[in-house]
Amino acid sequence: MPMNILAEIKEENCEAADWLLYYSYRRRQFYKNKQDETYASSLPEVVIRTGPGNPTAFHAMRLCSLDACEQWLEAVETVEDNLEEKKLVFLKYRREAAYITKKVRGKSAWVLYVQRHYAEEMAKLQNKQPEDCWLSETTMKEWWTEIIELTARVLLKIKTKHLKKI
Repeated sequence: MPMNILAEIKEENCEAADWLLYYSYRRRQFYKNKQDETYASSLPEVVIRTGPGNPTAFHAMRLCSLDACEQWLEAVETVEDNLEEKKLVFLKYRREAAYITKKVRGKSAWVLYVQRHYAEEMAKLQNKQPEDCWLSETTMKEWWTEIIELTARVLLKIKTKHLKKI
């Protein structure tokens, strides 16, 4: 039984990482889908043989999917609003490095990308030298894990609050 709970937590954290990394794309897609669903006809143009036969039920299912997306977006926004400046800068560059999946000298390439860009930006903000703002790989991975776990927990709070309204 505990393994199922641990697996669920790991899965939630993976999903939270995905929402954190691709937030801007997911946000644009959410509003596009919401607009499409708002103005969509309840009558299908083509008869569909799969899914619910009731167009209203189909519409309700799509709205429920949008509700889940909205909760994730709210969770990411809440976390961003409460992060310190240095972690926001870190998150900015972590998002830019989302598609970097290679390894360089045994390190994930995103780590090197974020280290360099983070140090440069923080040095500008604090009027220091970049080497004074350098982050270790361990610190970055700890921050990333902390932000992911915080996002997953905020989502649970949002879902709980949402259920209390119902």
